[in-house]
Parts: sequence; structure tokens; C-alpha cells
Amino acid sequence: MDNAIRTALAAAAPDRDVDTVEEPGGSANPGNRTVRVRFVDGETAYLKVAVDGNRTRLARAVATVRYVGGRSGAGDRNGDGRTAVRVPRVLAADADADPPYLLTAPLSGSPVDREWAAGSVDERADLTGAVGRALAGVHAVRFDAAGRIVGGDDGTLAVETATWPDVVAGLVDEDGETDGGRFDGFPERAADAVEVHRAALALDMSGDDVPAPALLHNDPRPENSFTGPDGVGFIDWEQAVVGDPVLDIVKTEGRFLGRPDIEGRERLREGLWDGYRDRAGELPAGFDLRRRVYRVVTFLGVASGFDEWAPRVDEPTEELAGWVRSEFDDRTEQL
Repeated sequence: MDNAIRTALAAAAPDRDVDTVEEPGGSANPGNRTVRVRFVDGETAYLKVAVDGNRTRLARAVATVRYVGGRSGAGDRNGDGRTAVRVPRVLAADADADPPYLLTAPLSGSPVDREWAAGSVDERADLTGAVGRALAGVHAVRFDAAGRIVGGDDGTLAVETATWPDVVAGLVDEDGETDGGRFDGFPERAADAVEVHRAALALDMSGDDVPAPALLHNDPRPENSFTGPDGVGFIDWEQAVVGDPVLDIVKTEGRFLGRPDIEGRERLREGLWDGYRDRAGELPAGFDLRRRVYRVVTFLGVASGFDEWAPRVDEPTEELAGWVRSEFDDRTEQL
């Protein structure tokens, strides 16, 4: 156990005896460390530590988990119609600590990535449908304006408001780091797509022809999703944002279906959309055009994560890199 984990654990659980501390897997954000803690009394918890000291990111995660959990009445369970989605129960948190930390109870259910790995196309379609229903629940939480979540307390979220195209442009900057020059030019082309379609990406509280600003998880990957009898719940809310629900749907497509070796992609995508419609009644307003723009923006994650996912695909690296470049070209040409 290194010093950052030891310090955060002592602050988060000062009166509890620890049995084991294990790393369950790497975080998608290299600035974080997450460990599974088993206490002597048999209880298990997960400790996330911002080892790079990023307080804003941890404050966002803490505030959003508490906010969403408060809407359901008890965190890790579905409540009435106001609930957004199941989230872990917060045991202790301090975004101002050195280092910042968040200690949560395990989220009930089975990790979707585990179910996904062993599933048939039909079983995977059921999973994407369940994720779609959960996303619709998240997006039922509406706001007056788009922006970045910077904190919150007492059942409210503090949102630094901005125009939605400006928020998306900031997300492009954050997601646009690519490796070794293999995909040079991708971030600039994605930024151009946002700028060209700036007017079309506006949000409106009227909700008639334009989506209203909604809570987005913004990182709905399979390993952040847990399925159980009460539906899908999400962990890792540190990238949560207030904005266009279409972005979250398209990000989910990318996180689940972005690799070239996924079978039955159309069937799985329809499962996601059908699940969303099942809870929300319909896909968000302006879905088709917005989806085309966001398919360019969200593909940056596929490019920047190439070295992480490519070794798991049974194809030569350069062929996969060629597929990424060709796919990105196709998406930009469809705008």
C-alpha cells in the first residue's frame, strides 16, 4: 500500500481495522487510483484516490453520486419515478483532503463487462437495452442550463454554466490526446465539426424540437455499469456533465460497440435505443443530426485508447490503426 492510499484510507476509515487492500483493475483516468478494501469485520468498500491531486474531478464525483443517490432515497436502490439510477452508497469523502478521496460501498449487481464477455448477441442486446433504460433515467434529471459540474451539497449540484457547444469543445480538448502521432489531426477535425454545427447543437428548456439540458454520466463504459434485478446502475461519475442527452447515448454506443470485432453491432445498437425509448418514450429531439456530430466527437476516445484496446483484438496493429483512420474519415464525411 503506497503512501497516498494509506493516508486516504486512514482519513476515510480512521477507526476500522483493515484486512486486505487490492487493486481491482486500472482506472480509465491515470490520475486516479482505486482499491478494494476488505475490513476485518468482513465488509468491503472501494476507495478512489486522486493521486494527482485533482480536487475538481473528485468533487464532481462525490457531489454527483450523493445527488443521484439522494433522488432515489437510498443510493443503491431504485426509488420512485424521480430516481435517476442506482449508484454506490457513499461511506466517506473529502475532495479537499490531501489526497482527495471517495470511499463507497460496492454497487450491487454484476459488472456488465463480465456479462458482456460471455454473452451471445441476443444476451448483449438485452444488456444494451438495460443500459439504455438506465440512461433515460439519468437524463430525466433536467437543469436550466448546460455546464460543468464543479461540486455540490445538501442535495444540489453546483454547475458552472456555459453554452453547450463550448462544453463539447472542452470535452474534445480533454479527449483529444492521441498516442505517438498515429492519429494526428483527429482532435482538430472533431473541434471543427463542433464549430460548424454550433447552432444545431444548442439546447433549450422548452424541449419541443431541441433537447433540454440533462444530467449525463459521460463515461458509460461496460466496466462502469452494473446490472441487477433493479436495473443497471453506474459507478465512476467523475466525468458527469450537464448537457445534451444524445451525447451520452452516442458515447454508450462507442464504449460498448466501438471496437471493430463486435458482432451484431446493429442489433446491439437497436437494443440500446429500444431500452431508452422504453423508459423515456422516445429518443431525444434532433437525434439524427446530433448523433452524426457526436459520432465524430466520441470516436476520439477510441483513438486515444487505441493502445489499451487494440492488443485485445485478434488483428495486426497496423490494420486496426488503418480501420480507426478509415472509420473516422467516414464519420466526418457523413456530416
